[in-house]
Amino acid sequence: MKTSNKRETRYPSLIKGLVLLLCLLSSARSRCQGTIEAIDTATIYTSLEAIASHPDHVYRLHLTRQKLTEFPAVILQCENLKELVLDKNRIEHIPTEIASLKNLRLFSAKQNKLEKFPQGILSLTKLEFLDLGDNWIDSIPDEIAQLQQLQTLALWDNPVGYYPHELSNLPQLKVLDLLNNQMSKETQQRLKSELPKCKLIVSPPCSCMDGDQ
Repeated sequence: MKTSNKRETRYPSLIKGLVLLLCLLSSARSRCQGTIEAIDTATIYTSLEAIASHPDHVYRLHLTRQKLTEFPAVILQCENLKELVLDKNRIEHIPTEIASLKNLRLFSAKQNKLEKFPQGILSLTKLEFLDLGDNWIDSIPDEIAQLQQLQTLALWDNPVGYYPHELSNLPQLKVLDLLNNQMSKETQQRLKSELPKCKLIVSPPCSCMDGDQ
């Protein structure tokens, strides 16, 4: 019975302690809301209307199959944005102002109508993943080496005719996806030689000029 009484007297204290801990955690969560939302489990917004009232709280934005013909300017107000997906639209141009999204780590605009590599992307020094597959991009700029944190670069199914030596100056690059791009055997061998630690995804070489359609 004595043991039971001791347990009974301890439980209220334990419960109070747990309640206090929960309160402290709740308070900390409130104070650090921005940090918590910024992790990978943050809400994925899927419409422009949803971000209009609080763009600074948006960390992940997916606008796939929205029939967009141009880059929505409101996105540039999302200064904390880390992940932006614009896949399967009809966008022809990415404005240089995208450079203002300094926290962007993932950008995907595959299956659009881009004809040029977006210059503004070259200023996104935190970018780790870039997918511009299935567009009409004809060259990779020499300035690609500015993306020192880039780990994955996907330019599959593009008429790329110029692959700069500067690709070898991307220290974090692990995957270079060039599948379905028309490439000569010489170009493929050069890239393999210059990127020995990178997984190079290519189709069989052709007897053609790079980028031929």
